[in-house]
Amino acid sequence: MSYFGDIITLLFFVAITSLLGIVWWRQWVRHVQAQFLNSIKWIVLEIRLPRDVFKSPLAMEMVLNSIHQGGGTGNNYAKFWDGKVRNWFSLEIASIEGDVRFYIRTNSKFKNAIEAALYSQYPDAEVTEVEDYTNYTRFDDAIHDVWGAEFSLKGQDFLPIRTYVDFALNKDPKEEYKVDPIAPIIEWMGSIKKGEQVWFQIITRAVDGKFENWKKEGEEALEKIYYGVKFTDDLKAKKAEAEASGKKLEKRKPGDLSEIEKIQAEAISRNLSKLGFECGIRVVYIAKKENFDGKNIDALTGCLRQFNSPLLNSFAPIGDTMPSFDYPWQDRTGKKKLGRKEGIVDSFIKRKLFYKAHSNEDWYNGIPENIFHDIKEAFVIRFFAVDPDHVNYKGSKDENRFILNAEELATIYHFPGQVAASPSLKRITSTKAEPPVNLPL
Repeated sequence: MSYFGDIITLLFFVAITSLLGIVWWRQWVRHVQAQFLNSIKWIVLEIRLPRDVFKSPLAMEMVLNSIHQGGGTGNNYAKFWDGKVRNWFSLEIASIEGDVRFYIRTNSKFKNAIEAALYSQYPDAEVTEVEDYTNYTRFDDAIHDVWGAEFSLKGQDFLPIRTYVDFALNKDPKEEYKVDPIAPIIEWMGSIKKGEQVWFQIITRAVDGKFENWKKEGEEALEKIYYGVKFTDDLKAKKAEAEASGKKLEKRKPGDLSEIEKIQAEAISRNLSKLGFECGIRVVYIAKKENFDGKNIDALTGCLRQFNSPLLNSFAPIGDTMPSFDYPWQDRTGKKKLGRKEGIVDSFIKRKLFYKAHSNEDWYNGIPENIFHDIKEAFVIRFFAVDPDHVNYKGSKDENRFILNAEELATIYHFPGQVAASPSLKRITSTKAEPPVNLPL
């Protein structure tokens, strides 16, 4: 009995030691990441559009391809000791009392690369470093009201949304014939009044790590289409089931596919052929209480609806990110609603998405919650897994992160032509002679 008791004691000691080691390791990685993140010099670039933009969103796709910056972490020493993280950017559109402007927030070391990419496609544009527009507004519940939401993709990442190709913008039609899906967003943002602001944000970085599975899943989906099974089905199991019944699951020829299957197969193939970006999208509407207009809530939650495809993929706001509850007893005191308002504004300002250790302030204030979360995660999800990049693949609780390829991303964020004729969209009044001459080659 004594020998058995010693074994139990040893196992208990090993389990506790392992658990504490895992928790300590996670907190250490988060700590060095926080230090590294706070050492980055972030800048905001404003892009002033020329009066006439005749190029299709393909031009923005080329810009995005050129700033598809992978890496940034280096070797394991750099990851776990220096806290280095992968490079990311924020593509933003902001309307301050109806004044609509385009921005890119980036690490300062990429300033020249982004300027060069933009000028190569839009030589008449102006790119200038400006003060972060979010610095001028600090949410105060006594003064402001806020509504915001983060968005997720309803379908698998390999299924594309409607892109500019589906709107025939890749053919550069005449302005009067263009149907630009970004125009409704610009018109709504330009329609807000004094005391109101709308911020639109796409946090993005090059696909890497576990998210690379999206292409493999897309290839498997294509194979399922040709075998006539659902995306959610196990193809091997279906083949075995057919063989067990004395049949054979035959692969069909392209001509045997239905029209819907042909559309899906073509869309998936095009989607997988382009560079992928890991993304998150959020929109914030903030206004002084006396200026807050509830009609903008519907416009906010539906601002991405024009990109939805009933046969492919679509966006939907994530309920837990919006400051609303279905039943009054879910938030009797109103503190949860206030917490969500503060959270969505804070996430936007700090451009949070990929890392828990986004700032030292977050790190020190969140020690108790982080420890309990890591204990639960260590036991329930992945006992020995350590992921310094905080990458959880789709299907986990990180539903606010998804894959868009360069074509999809350029569809949502590009510079519209005169089809978006809102006077609130600031454009350059005269054509510049040349872009800066000192751009890197």
